[in-house]
Amino acid sequence: MTIVRPVRFIAVGVANSLTGLSVIYLLIWLGGVSNFSANLLGYSTGLAVSYWLNSRWTFSFMGPMGRALPRFLMVVGAAYVTNLAAVAVAIYFFGINEYVGQAAGVVPYAVVSYFGMKKFVYGSGCVEPRRPHGP
Repeated sequence: MTIVRPVRFIAVGVANSLTGLSVIYLLIWLGGVSNFSANLLGYSTGLAVSYWLNSRWTFSFMGPMGRALPRFLMVVGAAYVTNLAAVAVAIYFFGINEYVGQAAGVVPYAVVSYFGMKKFVYGSGCVEPRRPHGP
């Protein structure tokens, strides 16, 4: 197993996480936005960047970008639900500070995302790559 793909995924994830968490914290602190609304907006911020970088850089997908998008959105949706569950448990069950609680959702989100993208979105046979036109 090559280490390059997971390292690239982590690099993209760190950039997206820092961006997302910054948006979340700013919305909660400055905007008085609820935890779950701030979480949704924060993760939405990095979604387009994540799709592009993971498609082309992490998983070297060379097919049409639109073909993988529905599967990508399904995986991200599953990862987001996992994230929300972790945040809710951290904040409301364990009573963890809401800022720390928001960060608690990052690891479950990343695990679900990586394996979902690797197997379901960009895995062999999941999405038909672009074929050149002509004879």
